[in-house]
Amino acid sequence: MKNKNKVWNILLIISFLPFLWLMARSIHAYINGCAGGLLNQVSLYGFDAFQETFFWELIGLTILPILPAALIYQIIYLVRLIRMKKQKAKNRLQTQSIRSGYQ
Repeated sequence: MKNKNKVWNILLIISFLPFLWLMARSIHAYINGCAGGLLNQVSLYGFDAFQETFFWELIGLTILPILPAALIYQIIYLVRLIRMKKQKAKNRLQTQSIRSGYQ
């Protein structure tokens, strides 16, 4: 069971990598600038470069279904975690009621 949880946790960490990539590319463009506009005729700097890079990287990571897959995995992980916590609480209540019944 512990190995299975370890795999789930590692996959959760990996699922955040596309978001980190998106932010890293956008911050890099914010600092160093990027080509933008129609046919990349203009150099953009600052927040405009951040916006432009964020938008196009987001489109690219969505067309190749990397971001949706990562988001779906994170939702599945969260649902699984909530269900496990509810099951543990239910088991704990059953154990306590059994113990109190025998005394």
